[in-house]
This record gives sequence, structure tokens and C-alpha cells, in this order.
Amino acid sequence: MKALKLFSIAIIVMAITLGSCTGDDGETGPQGPQGVAGVDGMDGQDGHDGANGNANVQAFSVDVSDWAGGKILPFNIPDNIDKTKYAFLFYLESLNGEYVFPVPGASLDGSFNTTLFYSQTTEGEFGDAQISFFSSIDGTAFNMPPNVFGRVIIIAAEIGTASKNGFTDVLSELKASGVDLSDYHAVAAYFRLEI
Repeated sequence: MKALKLFSIAIIVMAITLGSCTGDDGETGPQGPQGVAGVDGMDGQDGHDGANGNANVQAFSVDVSDWAGGKILPFNIPDNIDKTKYAFLFYLESLNGEYVFPVPGASLDGSFNTTLFYSQTTEGEFGDAQISFFSSIDGTAFNMPPNVFGRVIIIAAEIGTASKNGFTDVLSELKASGVDLSDYHAVAAYFRLEI
């Protein structure tokens, strides 16, 4: 009798278990309320600082201290720069390193202005770049004496592949950050360049 009772209970439990697994499920009920947020874990250890600078921006110095003077200062952009993949900012530094001003632009004392030409593809007769000097009074060619400039500083910023106008993007980035493009030291500090 005990065996029959035990056998009957086992069949009833099996019938209930198998019977509850059949049939279609109903629709999903509504989303419940958001649970309480958990406690934040401990902060991890900081990594090591990287090297200063910007991998997409480089600075180059071209020595022009032996230039004999004149109305045009020719120079070459270093060969290791692909001129089609970079936007450039140019600066002239005095022979004694006391002042630096942008090219194109006006001299610090306002006595002359400069323009710049450079070829992206070929080297010209006197170089692949040249700075021309003009009087700020009447716009005529300005004959610069020798021993005024020590170097041309070139900041080359890589143009993004998705960018249609990389130069504008670099200028926009600098301007949006409040960097004065005519101030070489501010631009160099922004890009963490040392030259």
C-alpha cells in the first residue's frame, strides 16, 4: 500500500510537470520599473603618459641665414614631406631669434608685408617655395637686406582622408581653440611642438 501511494504521487507529480510545459505562451507583459543603480567599482590604475607632440603635426626648420637679401626669399620644403597630404603654416624668424612672424603677413614693425608661393608637385628654378616682400606703404616690391632672417619655420598638419579641405579643418580647429595663428609660439604650444 505504501508502494502504491508512492507510485501514485510520482505519477501525479510527473503529470503536473509535463502538463505545464505544453501549450502556447501568452504575450509578453509590460516592462517593469528600472531597478536601483548599483555601486560604482573602484577606479583602475592610470596608464603611463605618452610622448609629447602630435603624430599628425610636424615642425621643420629651414636655415636661410646665408640668404643674400632681395625681393624674393627662395627655399625648399624638406623632401620628407608629401606636400599633397599636408596643410602648412609658415613663419619667418629673425636671425637673432628675437621675433617670429607669419607668412603671408605683415612684419612686426609694419614696414613690409609678405606673400608666399609653394608648388605641391615640382621644385621651381630657385626652390619649391618662395617668400616675396612688399612695402606696406605702397605695395611695391621691397628689397630686404641680408642677415635679417635666420630660418623659415614650417608647421605641417596632416590632412584627414575624410576631409575635403584639410587646411580649413586645421585652421578651424586652431581658431575654435582660441589659438592666434599669427603667433608661432601659441600654435607650437597648442600642437606641443618643439623646434
